[in-house]
Amino acid sequence: MPIGRRLVRFAEYVSVSAAVVGAIATLTTQQPAYAVAPLTVSAALSLIDRQQRSQQLDKTIQATSQKIQDFTASTQQLEQRLHTVEPLLHRQEEVESLVSAITQQNTQIRSEAKTMAQAIESLSSDLRNQTKVQTDTALAGMRSALDDLSSQIALTQNLQNAQTEAQQQSDARQIAIATSVSQLENQIEGRVSGLLADIESFRTDLEAITLQLSEQTTILETLAVETTEDQHEPDFSHVIPQLPTSDDFDLDINLGIDFGTGYTKVCLRDLALEQAEVVTFAPPTDSRLDLDQTLMPTRLAILEDGTLLTGLTVAEWRACDRPIRQNIDYIKMRLAAIDLAKEDLEAKANLVEAQAEWRLEKIAELDDDETVKSLCAYYLSQVIARSQQWAIQNRPEIFANRSVRWSVNLGVPVEYCDSIALKTFEKVLAIAWLLKSTDIDTSALTIDSLNRLTKHLEQWASTDEQINQLDCTTTPEIVAAMWSFINSRQAQEGFYTFFDIGDGTLDGAAFLFDRTDGSRQVDCYIGKVEPLGVSAFVEKTADELQLTPESIRHSLSNLSDSPLNDQLQNSSTRNKIQRMVAAVVMAGNEKHQKIRQFSVKKDIGENLKVFIGGGGGNTEFFPDTIESTHSDFRQGNADIPPYKLRQIPTPEDLTVNGLDQRDFNRFAIAYGLCIPEGENPEIRLPSQFQTIESGAEISNYTPERYEDSRDLM
Repeated sequence: MPIGRRLVRFAEYVSVSAAVVGAIATLTTQQPAYAVAPLTVSAALSLIDRQQRSQQLDKTIQATSQKIQDFTASTQQLEQRLHTVEPLLHRQEEVESLVSAITQQNTQIRSEAKTMAQAIESLSSDLRNQTKVQTDTALAGMRSALDDLSSQIALTQNLQNAQTEAQQQSDARQIAIATSVSQLENQIEGRVSGLLADIESFRTDLEAITLQLSEQTTILETLAVETTEDQHEPDFSHVIPQLPTSDDFDLDINLGIDFGTGYTKVCLRDLALEQAEVVTFAPPTDSRLDLDQTLMPTRLAILEDGTLLTGLTVAEWRACDRPIRQNIDYIKMRLAAIDLAKEDLEAKANLVEAQAEWRLEKIAELDDDETVKSLCAYYLSQVIARSQQWAIQNRPEIFANRSVRWSVNLGVPVEYCDSIALKTFEKVLAIAWLLKSTDIDTSALTIDSLNRLTKHLEQWASTDEQINQLDCTTTPEIVAAMWSFINSRQAQEGFYTFFDIGDGTLDGAAFLFDRTDGSRQVDCYIGKVEPLGVSAFVEKTADELQLTPESIRHSLSNLSDSPLNDQLQNSSTRNKIQRMVAAVVMAGNEKHQKIRQFSVKKDIGENLKVFIGGGGGNTEFFPDTIESTHSDFRQGNADIPPYKLRQIPTPEDLTVNGLDQRDFNRFAIAYGLCIPEGENPEIRLPSQFQTIESGAEISNYTPERYEDSRDLM
């Protein structure tokens, strides 16, 4: 305690004591002054003491406030450190947890490592034992092999010794043989010289005798031929075709003949009524008609007696019990092959390849080209005659008491565009028309008599002006197919692709249909044909997959349920079909873009319009194969839209005579052929698009005979 404070405290004590003493004195003396003075001093001293205490208390309060502020600052620092330390505490807890887990894991790993070490030690022990056993076995085998090798070496040495001895003996024998041969050669040479002299003498005598016999045989054969011709061979010199001599007729009927590779189909059209119908070769019926009664195989037969048979339907061929010596198929391709063989070396090479593709059977009777032409003319004459007979017998209300003008339009195949083969087809059709117009009993014809008859008709036609007035024409088959589609009222302008799946061929075309100034016009950009029709596919795929043709044919219509589905999908023949389809689509699209570059999207639309024709269009396999070409060949990368497949609709002016409406696609070309040229749109064919760069450079074209033909069956 400070000294001043002590003095004040002491003074207070003194003043209090004095006050007490004063109080006592006051009571004793009765004088108040003795009490007042000490109290005053005490009060003064008390005030002084209180003031000092107050000051001291203020200082203490200030010091305490400062300490509180310092404590508050320290507390804030501690709180900040606490905030920093709290995460560390949590992390410490996590670390402790991890350390505990790692410790447990290490303990487990040590345990597993110990177990594995024990297992490895056990395996090592087993391996050492096995290795020892194998080594012992191998060593034993090597010892045995060495023993065998030693034996073989000894044997080889013995053989070499024996071979050396044999070689020495052989040399000695060869010397002896050479000596003997030399002696024999000398003896034979002498004998041969004598024999040659004798043979030369005999040959001279034989030639003289042969010459005499040949002269006598020639005389006898000439006499025999003359006698036989006089007795057996018919004389056709008097035969004259009965052709119309005037235009005085009141019924005009046009026959459209689809001369297909496998089957021939016919439609007829009343030109005045503008009505067409399918020639079914069967009587009218209210029930469903079988296709076998309507389709006529493109086939001839040589009977056992040498006469010819043709012009029958599938059902009639099946029921035929006449003995057949030789069937002749693919006569259409045989006819075309005649002129291809006469063209350049490339054409001849193509002919060899085509014959391999078509698998044309070698038939001795067909080695002569004139015989092939005669047989084709005979076949077509029978088709024409049977079609006329069917129409007259089954439509008496139309033909009764009326004069008829008959005409025929024959489709020609695509391969022979701008080829001399086209003239051959034209000539064969003319001979068929003349043959049909004679009164000859064709059922008795043989190949020899048919050749003489057709030769006579050719000579007659070459001198008769009426040949130029024959009512028979030809039309490219691709044009007929397009006519068949465009004649439908449902036909709309645009770019189209068409595929016809026949029995022997698969044909494709890409074209633009347009209406300009009210007239219809078709620009055909490309036409292509391959031997990939139904029967051709069946035969080739059966060979490829080593299966029966019947199993392949059955699978075509039931593809999704067929066990052969995967094999057919992966066959090389199917890939050929898709390559052909892709080629037509791509080439047609490229040509279209060059010619119609400003309206391509409008012409094509969202989907590529693909029409399907032919009997193969009714199967499941062919449409599916065509449609999947777009994805399989990734044509979307070339801006080709997805395909939208459709069947050609049955025209309103066609009567199918009991056939299923779905079978119209088989008769689409025949229907197009029976439409007269004047009723069809203008056609511009692929050959007109070879050197142009715009559609404006193309001149309009009206179809002519055989020009740029397209065979779609």
